[in-house]
Amino acid sequence: MYKKLKLHWLFNRSVALFLLSLIGLMGVAMMINVVGIQITGTMDNWRNWLAHHSYYFLIWRIVLYTLVIMGWLWAKRRLTARELRHYPQSHIALKQRFLRIEVATVIAFIVLELSNGIGR
Repeated sequence: MYKKLKLHWLFNRSVALFLLSLIGLMGVAMMINVVGIQITGTMDNWRNWLAHHSYYFLIWRIVLYTLVIMGWLWAKRRLTARELRHYPQSHIALKQRFLRIEVATVIAFIVLELSNGIGR
């Protein structure tokens, strides 16, 4: 009666690597905060230091966003050439997929920046 859930994609090596990388990145972020709190003495001093240097972090994020955009344009050009070489009739579907990816990425960037602004 019930269909068996197919979760074999969840136990893929690349998914496991992604999850381990995500956990590692979160661990590094936590350690940076712990070290920052220890260096500045208190959590309030750490928050003040972060607030005082927020414009440097903004510049850092803008550089990262620029690198992500440059990487995406490079990958998009290569993916388009490869897809059209193998599937010449899929040009419109490919453009729609890319547009969905780009819109989702812009929304994610906006949400990240708004969450940074709200937290101040």
